[in-house]
Amino acid sequence: MEKKPLQWHPGFQSALQVELMEDREHLRFEKEYNLTRKPLEIDVLIKKDDDYQVGKSIGRIFRRHNIIEYKSPEDYVSLNVLYKVLGYACLYQSDTERVGEIHPDDITTSIMCSHYPRKLLSYLHRRYGTEVRSMYPGVYYLTNLLFPVQIVILPQLPGEDYVWMSRLRCDLNAEEDVKLLTAAYSSREHDPLYQSVMDVIVRANEEEFKEEHGMCDALMEILEELADKRAEKKAVELAEKKAEELAEKKFADKLKATEQAVLCLKLIGQVRKKCRKDMNVADITECLEESAEVIQAICDTLKQNPEADDQRIYEILEAENRCCS
Repeated sequence: MEKKPLQWHPGFQSALQVELMEDREHLRFEKEYNLTRKPLEIDVLIKKDDDYQVGKSIGRIFRRHNIIEYKSPEDYVSLNVLYKVLGYACLYQSDTERVGEIHPDDITTSIMCSHYPRKLLSYLHRRYGTEVRSMYPGVYYLTNLLFPVQIVILPQLPGEDYVWMSRLRCDLNAEEDVKLLTAAYSSREHDPLYQSVMDVIVRANEEEFKEEHGMCDALMEILEELADKRAEKKAVELAEKKAEELAEKKFADKLKATEQAVLCLKLIGQVRKKCRKDMNVADITECLEESAEVIQAICDTLKQNPEADDQRIYEILEAENRCCS
């Protein structure tokens, strides 16, 4: 059975919130923020209170509006990625009701990845005179660009300070990393954020972890728990999908019935006019190109209920299961 590609982004979004947990009172996380009415999405948008300074190094650059782009371990940061992120910032700043509603000086951009983009930074230095400043371990600021830009190399972040983000990769050391992760997760296994990031990390390194005999019991407990969570989530999603399909079917059936009723009412009105001209069933059938059985049913009902309007005639036909559909 072919293994499905690992979805890193949900784990990263959770890890980012976990790492900035102490600051969350002053930060508002909006995942896959829609830049426009069409599907153009920022991975994470963080809005920060004006007078608050984030404690962790990845958030020191933050201003009021902070655009985060995440690249999974197999991806590399290219010139296109940088321009895309700067483009996001431009669109975010400009897509407002009032001119200058979001000031450009209040926007920062962050690219969080696993590989140092040496080729890109060399090009930026030649083209724009961009300097790279190593501000903190794993955190680099770029100068002379349209917006403040930081590049965060996740594996270079201090493992003791960034328990989760620094381990969003496929090459963890089972002996060193599993102990720390298991301890960090043990009291938070019911928190959806920790479940999400732990799920990604364990699945990305499952084979390596299973080979570590000393941690096998703890690991298997985590694996089983996360597998149960995935199965539960899948069951919920399946139930919701079936509910949506059922609702859509009911709506479609209702819509179809409504359309049929409108057509039938129209046909009843046409037959009534023909009957007033003393046309017989055969002539009406030929004129309206309908079945003789349907026309006969309408003519009989009109004759039996001379005072009834078209709606009442339709109701009688429907009750007798002799509708026009």
